[in-house]
Amino acid sequence: MLSTSTPNPSKSGSPIPGFLTFVGLFVLWSLGARWYWGSHAEAAFKHFTGSSLPAGIKVADYTVESCSDNFKSFSVHYWLLTGSPAALRQLVESRHLREIPKSEAQWKPNLPALFGANAPNLEVSTGFEAGRPEACLLGSGDYLLFEFADGP
Repeated sequence: MLSTSTPNPSKSGSPIPGFLTFVGLFVLWSLGARWYWGSHAEAAFKHFTGSSLPAGIKVADYTVESCSDNFKSFSVHYWLLTGSPAALRQLVESRHLREIPKSEAQWKPNLPALFGANAPNLEVSTGFEAGRPEACLLGSGDYLLFEFADGP
């Protein structure tokens, strides 16, 4: 009698199907995470920075960039926050950021490059840092660009 069984591809010995499955799942997870945090920007702020946004501050926009430094990958998150100048300054003070004199400020964010063509085109009025540029008040002080890097 002839055997009619078909070979089992999972026992073929080739690691390629398993590797491709892993890569595919990783890509789906990455895209899903970006979609989730992009549509839940206030939750992303709490998740990545460890603190909630104070009352009176809203997220106008959020984006994340993938970066690498000496073969280490990390992400830099940007939130464009709106609120009263007093509430935004309170957030900066609660993060223990040091004000940078305008003469030393070197961080000139390009809002349209970060958030797209509809982003407000505002100049930096005051910068703040704690080791690296982390925030800057924009325009008349009613916008705050907040940066958080989960790496170097």
